[in-house]
Amino acid sequence: MFATTDAETAWAFLDATYGARLGINTTVATTDFRHARSDGGTFSVDDYQVPADWRFDSDPLNALVLVQATRGRIEVGCGDDHQYLAPGDVVVRTHGPDLPCSGRAHDTELRIVTLSERSFVEATGGVYDELDGPLRLPSREPRSRALAQAWKRTVTYLTDDVLANPEARAEPLVMSNAERMLAAATAAAFPRTAAPGEPSDRSDATPPLLRRAVAYIESHPDADIGVADIAAAVHVSPRALQYAFRRHLDTTPVAYLRQVRLDHAHQDLRRADPSDGDTVASIALRWGFLHQGRFARLYRDAYGTSPGHTLRQ
Repeated sequence: MFATTDAETAWAFLDATYGARLGINTTVATTDFRHARSDGGTFSVDDYQVPADWRFDSDPLNALVLVQATRGRIEVGCGDDHQYLAPGDVVVRTHGPDLPCSGRAHDTELRIVTLSERSFVEATGGVYDELDGPLRLPSREPRSRALAQAWKRTVTYLTDDVLANPEARAEPLVMSNAERMLAAATAAAFPRTAAPGEPSDRSDATPPLLRRAVAYIESHPDADIGVADIAAAVHVSPRALQYAFRRHLDTTPVAYLRQVRLDHAHQDLRRADPSDGDTVASIALRWGFLHQGRFARLYRDAYGTSPGHTLRQ
């Protein structure tokens, strides 16, 4: 977490982090300016409160940058493409390697979420893998208000309950799942239809390849892997892998991986001793389950009892 109430310190931080050159048109009182960063490694959440007229120019980031306005009006532009945000709006920008961005605002509160393009591509099942050039989305705005609200709730949960929790941040699987959760929410909220001529891979992985994928998952339950990693391990495309799991197992690679991890958590709960300090929360985090309530529901659906009951037994 980076936080400051000093404008000069914040501008130096932003310049070092984003390559952003900022200018202030009015004096900013030290006690009024606010900036806080929550860093997830491959993604970050920055919250700003700037009671002034200000402007910025930013170098290309090779990342998805999502801007959510809370107060004030904001103009954001990349090249000749400019957008105006009112409170409650959220837009996504894709900063290609040759596409610097700029903006200006007055008396604003805003949240900026930066997500790696790799994470987004994996969350879309490889839709963009074979497209030439920098990543482009067909629209900057969410597909619907409901999906925009779901995206905002996801970011709030990750910021308040994961990135602010040192125990959660210390678990690699928790952080990798947090990244995938954000990427999936972004992929769901924003249009992702590829450009004309998008490659279509509906070829089915053969059952032997599917068995190899299952074996790979079961031998790497504690590894930071996703659909792209599993597909690469068995030499098929992410789309072919998704299709094979749907056709032959009526599930997805991610759901199968989650079930494997749930089974490991079940075994750990059976072996654990509460007197030694073992808890449901620590075991759930060990296997990458971020939300304790959701873990409990998944566990009860799979084993017919609560994780706490298994631990006490």
